Amino acid sequence: MPLWALALIADSIIFLAPLTYVQNKELIDHHITNAGNIINDQANQVRELAAQHTGRATETMRQYTSEYTKKAQEMMGSSVSRQKAGLKTSDFPAAPKDEPVANTTASKAEPEPQPEPAS
Repeated sequence: MPLWALALIADSIIFLAPLTYVQNKELIDHHITNAGNIINDQANQVRELAAQHTGRATETMRQYTSEYTKKAQEMMGSSVSRQKAGLKTSDFPAAPKDEPVANTTASKAEPEPQPEPAS
């Protein structure tokens, strides 16, 4: 199809579309409103379906989490009880009561590097 034919069709649509809308405004507006209502209903159905699936997935994950937490606590409880059975406080050294002091003589022995000029 030649370019001038496409231009003629485009011009006809541009000038006739508003005239057609004005003559059939009520019918067109009714169909647009109807389409909007259908779209909103579909969107609400999708939202509700997504909420149901999310709720099921959340509940499933909550069950798995509680099961594995219980198993981990049982495993940790049995290992801690085995460890505590053979340990005494005399097995550990006493904790220090004073703050550690940095040794300043060692840092003075090393000279600071001097930057070299770029050549």
